Amino acid sequence: METQNRACANAIALPAHMGHYSPTHPCASAPSISGIDPFDIDTPILRLFRLRCQMRDAINQAAVDRPEASDEMLDAEVEAMSKIEARLLKLPTTCAADFAAKVIVDTSEAGCLSEWQTGQLWKEARALTGCTV
Repeated sequence: METQNRACANAIALPAHMGHYSPTHPCASAPSISGIDPFDIDTPILRLFRLRCQMRDAINQAAVDRPEASDEMLDAEVEAMSKIEARLLKLPTTCAADFAAKVIVDTSEAGCLSEWQTGQLWKEARALTGCTV
C-alpha cells in the first residue's frame, strides 16, 4: 500500500487512499463558540485529532464505496486509527480544545464513556479540576 507522509511530525504514514485533511473537511464544519478558529490552534493533540478525523471519515467512506467489504477488510485502517487515539489520549492537555478533542475520542463521539476510575480522560479531568472522587 502506498503511503504519504503528512506535515505533522507526530503523524503516522497515512495510506494514500485516505487523502488529505483540510479546513473544508467535514470535521471542520463545527462552529466556533469562542470566536477562535479551531484551525488556528496547533497542538500535538489537535494534530492527532485532525488526523484521526480524517482516518475515521476515510474508513466510513470506504464502507460506502465498498459495500461488499467485510469488517475484517477495514480492520487494519481501524487499528491504525485506534493507535492514533491512544497516542492522543496519553498526551497532556494544553488548552480547552485539547481536552474537547479527548472527550470526543474517549466517548467514541458521544457513543459511550470510559470507566470513571480507569479511563485516561477521567483521570485527567480529575487532575485538572482537583476532583478527588
